[in-house]
Amino acid sequence: MFSKYVSHWLIVLFFIWFFGYIFKINIIVEYINPYYTNILLLVGFALLILYNIFIKKYKYEYSYLLMKIISHIIPLLISYKLIKNKHNNSLQTLIIICILYLIYMNYINKDIYYTYFVYKPPLNWNEYFKVCKSKEGIYIPYCVLF
Repeated sequence: MFSKYVSHWLIVLFFIWFFGYIFKINIIVEYINPYYTNILLLVGFALLILYNIFIKKYKYEYSYLLMKIISHIIPLLISYKLIKNKHNNSLQTLIIICILYLIYMNYINKDIYYTYFVYKPPLNWNEYFKVCKSKEGIYIPYCVLF
């Protein structure tokens, strides 16, 4: 099952591109450019975390928040360093992944507003593992590891 969070989609896209880059799979590196998606990944995450902390007054466990921050910063840093032509196919990649995400959210009958602004996300590792064991865990891809 795919994730209900666009950030997971963007991270998976980054890993596909990164493995294509490492193993010199030209069709991936030539047509997928995750640079703009990685900017969206970091900016969207930062805005959502700031909203959760300052508006909704959520208190994150520091190690949990640090891991989330690192996982959202690293793709942008790596792609900034490795992609020579940062704009080549980057907008097309962003548009395509956003359209696929919107189609998927419609398919699973999940509301984007509810997912990001109503639903209370896990704030620490214990809550994260509880979510993984719940019905909601099927929409969080990392939960298959636990």
